[in-house]
Amino acid sequence: MKDDKSAANVTAVPYQTSDFKASEFKPLSQSPLWKFQQDFYKKLGMDAWRPQQVPNFITTNSFIAHRYARVVAAMIRDWCLKHGNKDEPVNILELGAGSGRFAHFFLHHIQQALSELSVTQPFRYVMTDISEANINFWRQHEKLKPFVTSGELDFAYFDASEQRQIELIEAGECLTSDCGRVPIIVVANYLIDTLPSDLFQIRNNQLHQRLAAARINENEPDIQKVLDQTFIAYKDTPCPSDWYGNEHLKEILEGYVEGENDFGFAVPIGFIRCLETLKSFTSGPLFVLASDFGPLSKEAMQEHNSQIKVVMNKAYTVPANFDFIGRLSEKGNGIFLKPACKPSAIATVGYLFGNHDDAYPNLLQAYQDYIDDFSPDDFNLMKEVLEAPNETLDLKHMMSFLRLSQFDSRVFLMIFDQLNAAVPTMKTTEREYLKQVIHSVITLFYRADQETDIHLQCGHLLGKMGEYHEALRLFEISASHFGLTAKVQYLMSILYWEVGQKEDAVESLKEALIKEPDFTQATERLTLYQAQIS
Repeated sequence: MKDDKSAANVTAVPYQTSDFKASEFKPLSQSPLWKFQQDFYKKLGMDAWRPQQVPNFITTNSFIAHRYARVVAAMIRDWCLKHGNKDEPVNILELGAGSGRFAHFFLHHIQQALSELSVTQPFRYVMTDISEANINFWRQHEKLKPFVTSGELDFAYFDASEQRQIELIEAGECLTSDCGRVPIIVVANYLIDTLPSDLFQIRNNQLHQRLAAARINENEPDIQKVLDQTFIAYKDTPCPSDWYGNEHLKEILEGYVEGENDFGFAVPIGFIRCLETLKSFTSGPLFVLASDFGPLSKEAMQEHNSQIKVVMNKAYTVPANFDFIGRLSEKGNGIFLKPACKPSAIATVGYLFGNHDDAYPNLLQAYQDYIDDFSPDDFNLMKEVLEAPNETLDLKHMMSFLRLSQFDSRVFLMIFDQLNAAVPTMKTTEREYLKQVIHSVITLFYRADQETDIHLQCGHLLGKMGEYHEALRLFEISASHFGLTAKVQYLMSILYWEVGQKEDAVESLKEALIKEPDFTQATERLTLYQAQIS
């Protein structure tokens, strides 16, 4: 499934705009859509991250986490060069951490990035979400516990739309107004578009607010069916530029009105208010890295010349208006980092907020090197090539893409069949490198569902390469998560036999045949083994 959140659904719900009372039309940020969606995903918890549920690969792979880590490390280095190391850690807040997969990758990559830049400033990564089920899952996850022990990881419930403080579960501390001097760094992937936004239209050099009224089938348990059955009516009404009572927002709205073209745009007011809260946590700068879909400039909005609407595909979303937030950061003497090329699916942007005179040359260079030159969006396009049927891909191409992906396990699974077929003809040096790759993939593997069995796949390859003991160890790890199938016990019997555990090999085949009495290969191998033992 492609990570495409921009394709709108076609609803067959028999409503019309005339079915709504005038009092039902409100600014979109006040619509019940957002509360319904928030409640739904609270209930769904970790089930949202099962395969074929919420698309997430594009923002939760090892590649994007590696790129973010390099940019974040550069930002911290710039700040430390000016201010020196502090005892208090730099807080890196991930808003809507979901499955936790991105956080796990990032924590691995940030350590290496800081080390290479000789940065010793302590940091604390804080995973936040509105789902208690997600937070409980993270706290129990075996891959995250070492980072908790080292003090580099904490967790918090945080509703970005409402809360004005963050209570850290492990540290027992509370992030609130003016509680620190060091920077706060924010990771916001696929978040801006799911927070409350307001819609506006420019018509004949006049600002109009696009009010919305909605009908939602709240009793339907399937979110996509809810979306398919949702009907949203819109009504445009003239609006003053000082609608928000904020001078900077007023100036940006007036800047949008200037010009000859009519167009629609969103104001991500939910995210803007969240940023105001986060900025209050520190007297230092606030740096935000975000990946989402949406326009990067006023010109990009004008190109479409369309009426802005809510997008309904796996969630209620509004295209993230990166340009609006960028203009807001620049009005506060901040920095707006955006890609030079128009992205295909998502854009990755950076915002530095804070009225400061500090220079950030390493940050600017890192964004150029790790985001703009080859972005998460570019990586996603390359992945699509890998997913397409292609008979010209050989071992060197597969290994190259695995390295590019920073040994992401889901990329490994995409090419497993080709790797498995290639093992018999591999040279010794190729096999040795594949063993290293498998080790890296397993080290970075993060289990976020009950369907992905990376240990079984890796064990299968190692067994074919003669690494019988290690293959058995991985099969046993697989069995601890998924249990033993007849096929796995058959494969383990072969490994047991190869390492000299002949009685275990026989017993494994007997157990396989109890599960599947008609398993012909197991029957034949059991007969062979028993004959050789006797």
